[in-house]
Amino acid sequence: LRGEMVLSHVNQHSKKLKPFDQDWFLGDWGTNAEGKCTDFNLITSIPAESNLVGLELNRNQICNYSVNSKCNWLFIYALNGEIRCTIDSKEYNLKNGDLLVIQNPEILNIMFKGIENSAWVLTELTV
Repeated sequence: LRGEMVLSHVNQHSKKLKPFDQDWFLGDWGTNAEGKCTDFNLITSIPAESNLVGLELNRNQICNYSVNSKCNWLFIYALNGEIRCTIDSKEYNLKNGDLLVIQNPEILNIMFKGIENSAWVLTELTV
């Protein structure tokens, strides 16, 4: 989410990651990281499908997002700044470090508005 790092997976692959870049790997792979950064990890112990989206919004900028109808869990993490999430006419303001968790979301669309310049991560998890 901030900074850069190189992930090296023994006998697999290496990847240089910049803010909001992603890598996928199995937990039993030997893995080394080099660099200085703040990262965001999604770790599951059961077979799951996920979609991670990182986005930066400027003040007053609006972004609409359609949620996967098969999603069981929805996580919205505010990395910095402040955003407003409008879900089914309910408004949620998220600031630095806030996490909104919704189990079995029945909503299909979310509107995000940057209250301040901000960065956030949305994760859809289907198990």
